Amino acid sequence: MTNNMNRPQDYSKHNITKKLEKSHTIGNSFTDILSVFVMILVVGVISATAYYFVVEKKIFKRGEQQQLEQQVQNSESLLAAVDIELVRLENENQQLKLYNEKVSEENMINEKEFAIYKNIGESYRADLDRTQANLKNTTIEKDRLRGMLNKNMEREKILLKEKNISQIANEENIKQKLQYKKLAVDNNNLKQQLVKEKQMTKLTQEQSSELSRQSREYAKYQSVFFKSISEALIHEDKIRPVGDRFVIPTDVIFKEGEFSIESSARPQLVKIAEIIINMEKTIPDNVKWVVRIDGHSDIVPVMTNQVYKDNRELSYLRAEAVVRFLEGQGVSPKRVVPTGFGENYPILNTQDREKMRVNRRIEIRLTSPY
Repeated sequence: MTNNMNRPQDYSKHNITKKLEKSHTIGNSFTDILSVFVMILVVGVISATAYYFVVEKKIFKRGEQQQLEQQVQNSESLLAAVDIELVRLENENQQLKLYNEKVSEENMINEKEFAIYKNIGESYRADLDRTQANLKNTTIEKDRLRGMLNKNMEREKILLKEKNISQIANEENIKQKLQYKKLAVDNNNLKQQLVKEKQMTKLTQEQSSELSRQSREYAKYQSVFFKSISEALIHEDKIRPVGDRFVIPTDVIFKEGEFSIESSARPQLVKIAEIIINMEKTIPDNVKWVVRIDGHSDIVPVMTNQVYKDNRELSYLRAEAVVRFLEGQGVSPKRVVPTGFGENYPILNTQDREKMRVNRRIEIRLTSPY
């Protein structure tokens, strides 16, 4: 039954009856064909036999006898073919019987399933009728409750309106009291704000005065630092002051594409380390300062087989190498800071490889750490 229900079928009585009639019609048709074929076969055999005896009596010639023998052989072949056909028809008839039995079983199953589905449909119809009746009753009850709710809401509106009239006066009194309190609080806040503003103004003035003092001190010590390096490196043509910093071409310190300090640059860096150590002794502790070592490069892309990935990393590694050397000479680590800017701040914007050499540089300047 499960296999029959899985395939789509029509379980109406009309279709079941049609299936039964079709199976009986097919069986009867094959039976009639088999009967006619057997009759034709029998008549053929009788005719061939009679003809054989007549010819055997009347014909004695050798040639005619051979012809008759050939006809007899043909008749025997025909009989053999007929036997084969009879067997085939018998098998088909047997298969038709089996098919009719199977169709009969399926028809019985279909009739049972039809009865089951009919009962289910009738049950669903009864449930639907009950649901519709319940829905109708629910709608009536809902309308009744809605009417009661509307009446109650009207009464509540009237009561609320009367209550609001009595509360308006109280609310006005409360509002006035709150306004008086708010004014008192605002006056107090204004007084406190004025005090804070005076304090902030005083603090700002003090900070401004301190910043001015520190700025003057920075300017003074920057001037000392600038002058000391200028005097120490006066014979170095490639190291030049630019604004508030000293610019050292990287070619003086490093080989192209590398960040290891060349031995020829060590004497100049030793002089710079001595000056920074002397500044540590000169500048008071309350003045916050550092010497910033800034690395810069050109726009030529780095080679893919290098340990650094781009120009910014190369510029930082070179600045850090200078910082490590200065620390090795005794400079306090908190006084030197490395930074790497890569190709982002060139001195000269150009695509000429020779001219862009000026962009590859190390800058040294004394500044605030903030």
